[in-house]
Amino acid sequence: MNKKYIYKSVINHGSFKESVSYEEKGKYHYDQGNHVVKFVSNGEKFEISYNDHHVSLKHGQSNLFLSTFEEIENDYVTQYGVMHLTTRVLKLESAENKLSLIYELVVQGEVVSTVYIMLRGQELSDEA
Repeated sequence: MNKKYIYKSVINHGSFKESVSYEEKGKYHYDQGNHVVKFVSNGEKFEISYNDHHVSLKHGQSNLFLSTFEEIENDYVTQYGVMHLTTRVLKLESAENKLSLIYELVVQGEVVSTVYIMLRGQELSDEA
């Protein structure tokens, strides 16, 4: 199902804050208990799979896995190389057309970033 997606993230790195926003047409489907959203922005592929307890964020070559049940160790690909980090979910709210997520990135036991993500899907109008 095609929809318009609004994706916003804010990453707090101590005193430094980085914000990213996308508004793109994308595809939605429900697969084995997960809401799956796919869209492309600036040539980069995004895939977000989520339910009430788990989130998978794929952006380009990077994959990040999160769980409300436990901290998860990830090897995250960045433009600077691979980072070994742990994700810790602070808040997760999900529905078919909405994801609200707050999580921490932990490196060697120290919180290096707090990330806020909001994803909202809207039906496309007939003109879109």
